[in-house]
Amino acid sequence: MQKQISFILLSTLLIAGCTNSTPSELKNAGFLDGLYTTRPTVEEPTMAILKLSNPALLETAEKKDGKVVVDQELVAAIKKEQDDTVAALAKISPDIRVLIRYKLVLNGLAVWAPAAALEKIKGLPNVTLSEKSAGFGRPALAETKNKGIVGPKTSVKFIGAEKAYAENIRGEG
Repeated sequence: MQKQISFILLSTLLIAGCTNSTPSELKNAGFLDGLYTTRPTVEEPTMAILKLSNPALLETAEKKDGKVVVDQELVAAIKKEQDDTVAALAKISPDIRVLIRYKLVLNGLAVWAPAAALEKIKGLPNVTLSEKSAGFGRPALAETKNKGIVGPKTSVKFIGAEKAYAENIRGEG
């Protein structure tokens, strides 16, 4: 009896998992209603880094008595510029979120926004450069003609490991 129940449950799961429902159909199915998240829901989100017009703090910093001293006027200018840019981003779309604020080596913002808003973001007066995030995959291994054959110039030969191995030195004890 228990085997039959297990078989029925597994069959039901397999059949349910093999439907050709699209994610948008599942999204509107009603079972997600009532779930709460702070992440905005937009169809095509993108992440970008925005470089702003003021220089970064470390670009103009000076070293005095062994300590790095930053210009306090520049600190205030960067804060104002970033706050103004965040306010302008909010006017473009309420879905735009500021992820990170950069001040030391880059005066900029990392933002998460709808893809449709990216052109408007690039047009903001404080934004001098915008770089959209891009995915990257694991590098593919290069194909070689002689698989398994080690060439004459290797780290093994460089450190003399072949000679040590020939003298029965195995790195133990």
